[in-house]
Amino acid sequence: MRVLAMVAIVAGHVWVAGAGRPFLYSWHVPIFFVLSGYLWKQNRSLGREVKNRFRSLLVPYGVWLLVLGTVAVSIESSGGHFSPERLLHILWGGQFATGRPFWAIWFVTALFFAAVVFRLISPLPLLAQWAVAVALFVAGVYIPGHPVRFLPLSLGLSLPGIVFIVAGFTLQRFRSAIPRPTVTGSALLLASFAVISLRWSQPLDLKQLDVGTPVVSALTALAISVGLILLAEGVLGGGPFGRSARSDGTLGQRESGAGMERMARVVTPLAQASLTVLFVHPAVITVFYTLGLSKAAVFFLTIGIAWSVGLLLLRFPHSGPLTGMKPSG
Repeated sequence: MRVLAMVAIVAGHVWVAGAGRPFLYSWHVPIFFVLSGYLWKQNRSLGREVKNRFRSLLVPYGVWLLVLGTVAVSIESSGGHFSPERLLHILWGGQFATGRPFWAIWFVTALFFAAVVFRLISPLPLLAQWAVAVALFVAGVYIPGHPVRFLPLSLGLSLPGIVFIVAGFTLQRFRSAIPRPTVTGSALLLASFAVISLRWSQPLDLKQLDVGTPVVSALTALAISVGLILLAEGVLGGGPFGRSARSDGTLGQRESGAGMERMARVVTPLAQASLTVLFVHPAVITVFYTLGLSKAAVFFLTIGIAWSVGLLLLRFPHSGPLTGMKPSG
């Protein structure tokens, strides 16, 4: 599921505008938060949460920021376009780290802070979790001027993501009450795409703290995310992802036969490489756009190159600071 969502992220950065935008931006970022909640491990302490997320998110963020920032500053300086203010914006992150190749890095720190906040509220009863998450959602997106956007490293941008984590965790709690995931997931997807097609639900842009049509867009994002999860489980067989997932949150081997094991051997590395894809793909898109290629060509070439880089890095035992993965062995 993480692979599909990352493909949608790349597509959204290629086709920024146009008819396809509502069908991508309505779910391609929220689903990552929903998946985090769905795969949530209750027995982890706050300290362990911070340590794990620091290793898997903040360390790669820092390394890639250094790599991409060095290249960007060098290019801009040679062209006479660089300013100290630009460097400060890159280091501050969030909405301020804009332009090429920093389109997507805001999400990494936003996910870090959203996960840490949810760890703080996860001992609360489920209804209390929802109350806190909704309050943070409202504070983040509906206060005029969006003052939280000035907080460093996407701390403010993480606030709307917390409600999606709570939604994913709620699905985990009540997943056993959904006996026909394929039917339910398909129905949710069809209904969501109908609502989008009728323009009753506008797309979300969480980086801009734009949640589209009040309430409706958030519910549509949840419906698509849950629908995709249920449909994937119905097609693949077995229980919730949480019961057959690896400790790193990627799809693990199932006990349903050699076919599922072969699929897991393909899907797991692709999912593990997805963080690298997040960091690399804006630069790849930028290079191919300068060559005047069609959007379709840019999309497929970016998918191929960005994932190839991610998969290649996974082969090196000490690539964790770049990939966010634990060292093998």
